[in-house]
Amino acid sequence: MKRVLITGSSGLIGSEAVSFFDQRGWDVHGMDNNMRRDFFGPDGDTTWNLERLRRITTRFTHHGLDIRDRQGVAELVRGHRPALIVHCAAQPSHDLAARRPFDDFDVNAGGTLNLLEAARQHCPESPFIFMSTNKVYGDAPNEKPLRELPTRWEYAEPADWEGIDETCRVDAALHSLFGASKLAADVMVQEYGRYFGMPTVCYRGGCLTGPNHSGAELHGFLAYLARAVKEERVYRIYGGCQPFLSPHFTLTVELLLKAIVRGYSMGSRYLFIVLYLWLERTLTRGDYRRPAGEGRSLK
Repeated sequence: MKRVLITGSSGLIGSEAVSFFDQRGWDVHGMDNNMRRDFFGPDGDTTWNLERLRRITTRFTHHGLDIRDRQGVAELVRGHRPALIVHCAAQPSHDLAARRPFDDFDVNAGGTLNLLEAARQHCPESPFIFMSTNKVYGDAPNEKPLRELPTRWEYAEPADWEGIDETCRVDAALHSLFGASKLAADVMVQEYGRYFGMPTVCYRGGCLTGPNHSGAELHGFLAYLARAVKEERVYRIYGGCQPFLSPHFTLTVELLLKAIVRGYSMGSRYLFIVLYLWLERTLTRGDYRRPAGEGRSLK
């Protein structure tokens, strides 16, 4: 039986990956210490999602381990030697990163390094899939000319309609501290692939959504919007036109398995990713991003 290790396994993408691989007969090990509650308070609590996974899965084992625990991560990987690692654990908020920069960097960059090195030491041939972010580009894509439509921003030039690919620069741009910490992790994942010949890949997604999201005001706006409507909360709107659609989380996870089986490339005007993956001693990076416009402040 194949074994997969999924970090951030109680989160949006991680939990879907758990159920996805469980349904396909994998031995699934999830790592999640509910740090989202620490970041976002009760709204971010993922306990309910962990309980849901325990009800619906048959081959899932939960490990309440902090990704920053270097020794613990190494021991977990050494003990189980997964055939696949899907790294979803992260601090995901721009605003929170500015308030808690050390926590943000320790989780996003340091935690990724902990997992990479554990994989190099104990299962270097296992594919390592990193859920990165399109925020690694910072505001560089916004240099593309845009035009404002009634409900969204669109590229002004038809040549740009297929989106921003991985040739876009990642430096000399404003990122947010979150974007910078994820970029550090992204580059490290690439380097372990290039330098050590490990089969690593970065998924640079953005604004993913789905029903199993513990949405909070600072992250997971669609899930939080639904909660605000249901609980009659005040919902604050930042900006004007919607700059991009929100890809459903099941699409993301379906791509994971395809990437494992063969080199896989996908691009779409309104989706979020262009992915190139070479599993034999090569690294590939992929992404899709539609740039956010300036918008307008609404009170």
